[in-house]
Order: sequence, then C-alpha cells, then structure tokens
Amino acid sequence: MNVALIEFENSHDECLYTQVAFLSKANHKVFLCCTNTLYERVKHFDGVERFICKNFNQFKFFAFRKFAKELRALNIDLVIFNTASGDKVAKFLFFSRFYKFRYAGLIHNVNKLNTSNTQKIISQKIKKYFVLNDYIDVTNDKVACSAFYPIFFPPIKITPIEKPENEIWLCIPGQLEYKRRAYEALFSVIAQYGLPENIRLLFLGRCMHSEGNGAEAKQTIADLGIDKQCLLFDNFVSLDVFYAYMQVSDYIFPLIHPEESETKGYGSYKVSGAFNAAFGFKKILICDEYYARYKDFEDSSIFYDPKKLYEIFEKIALPIDENLFYKNPFWDFETHQQKFLSFLNL
Repeated sequence: MNVALIEFENSHDECLYTQVAFLSKANHKVFLCCTNTLYERVKHFDGVERFICKNFNQFKFFAFRKFAKELRALNIDLVIFNTASGDKVAKFLFFSRFYKFRYAGLIHNVNKLNTSNTQKIISQKIKKYFVLNDYIDVTNDKVACSAFYPIFFPPIKITPIEKPENEIWLCIPGQLEYKRRAYEALFSVIAQYGLPENIRLLFLGRCMHSEGNGAEAKQTIADLGIDKQCLLFDNFVSLDVFYAYMQVSDYIFPLIHPEESETKGYGSYKVSGAFNAAFGFKKILICDEYYARYKDFEDSSIFYDPKKLYEIFEKIALPIDENLFYKNPFWDFETHQQKFLSFLNL
C-alpha cells in the first residue's frame, strides 16, 4: 500500500520515524511529506520511499488542490496526518474530497475534538485518530482512537559523552519554560536542602527563547551556586546531541505535576515528550506519584510526592536494580507495530 505521511508544520518530527518504521517494515511504501525546514531534521530516516518537501506555510488556498492531485498521481491509498488539526489539514481535506483516500491522524490535544469547530469539520473525514498514550481521556464517541507511542528512533551517529562514574545525571528534556515544568519547585528545594555534589542536572532543551525563562533560570542557578552541576543549552539541541545525552543519563526527570496549575492536563489529555523519550531509551523515569495509577509507569518509573520533592535525592542515592525495569513485552517494537497496523486495518 502507498501511504502519505504528512506534517504541514515545522514541529512534531519526534513522532514521524516510529510511523515510518511501522509501515515500511510491513512492506508499505511511505511518502513522507513535510516542510523544507523539517526535512533537514528527518532526511536521514531509513524506510522512506520518497520525501516530498513543500513550503506549506506559503501555500495559498488552491495550492492544496494541486498537492492533493500530486498525491493522487502517486496512487496514494492512505493519508496519515502527523498533526491532524489546523487550517491546513482542513483545506487539504476539502480539495481531496473527490479522491478515494483513506484518512487517519495523530491528535496532540484531544480537547480539540470537542472544542474546536475546525476539528469538527476535519472529523467529518478523519474518523480514526491516534493519541499519544493509553491514559489519554477521549470523550468523543464520533471518532475511534488508539494509543500510539513514538518511542523508536532511527540510527544516528553520535559523539560519545564522557560521564564520571561517581556522578548521577538527571535529564530534564524540553525547552526551559516555567509554565511547562515545575522548575521553580526544584530550585526552591535545592535552595532549602542543597543539591548533592554527585548529582548533575541536564536541562536538555533550548533555554534562551522568547517564551522561555532561560535568563531567569541561569541567574537562579548562579545564586544557588550550582553552576558546575547544571548543563544548559542556549539554542536548539540537535538530534545527535540529544541522543548522546539521553544515552548516558541515569534518570529522566519530567518535572511534571498534573494536579498543579502550570502542568494541568498532563494527566488526562496531554503527554510530555519526556515520557516517550524515556520509554524509547529505556531510561528510568522519576515521576510524580500521580502516574503510579497508569500501567505504562509501573515498570518504568520511581515515584515521589510533589509536596516532598526533596525526597528524590534520597531515593536515587539508594542502589537501584535496573533489571526490574522495562521487562514487560509491552515495550517491544512488534507489540506497538501490530497495534498501529491493526487500527489502520493494514
């Protein structure tokens, strides 16, 4: 079968490779359609029949008709939207309505299924949506949903990172924004209890950007006197650097507390990319005990009470039997591939 995997924006490339792998290893031909900017981040993918690069952000209304005809000429059977929301998706569906494409898509915020008028229009054509975790709460009975875990990564050359044997590295992936994670709570605990000398915090994401709090965080880190125990990146973290630090990290520390206002939603309708990064690299998560209720976290995490955040340093100081983690067949490639293909009737 010929499948068009489409991403109209310059984001969510972390979700693409797993889909390419699932489809191509089942002998389907994948035509990956993306922006020129995104292409630079995915051009190393194996399993792609053809890359189709467009400047979608400059598309006028009727350009979507030409694009739909182009896919028809390639004998595309199934169209999967890597981000199945927004005006561009709606416009494409309008112009492709006379073609016999099947549709599916990944929705990153399921609230849109019920609250967005554009999404309701899109759902007239897309009846199958992937969500990013089994715990996602979907309340719309007009569409079918299945969990999809983008936790498999392409081979990539990296420069190995040297890590002192006596150090424990806690990785906090993602752009540094106080509204996204409980950074301030962490800094408050360190101010009160200190940071053990053998612990290093890796803030693995861009910290200096317009919506972020990088400058403020840097000043706080300096005031706390833990500069040498923290690693920050001013600019975008390239994939090879991200992989290199993920591989040597001891723990992934999402710093997400779903019952607190700044990260509300990450326990019901949103998923942190830190979770999937940990699942993919088989790294132990340090999670708010809220997540202990979900199966995914049973053999992948150690838990703490967010009101006693300081206890994490005590927990990781104790010996951890890594053989107790990620033993469930649920984490196998074949398990997730079969679920993905079955949902698409492939």
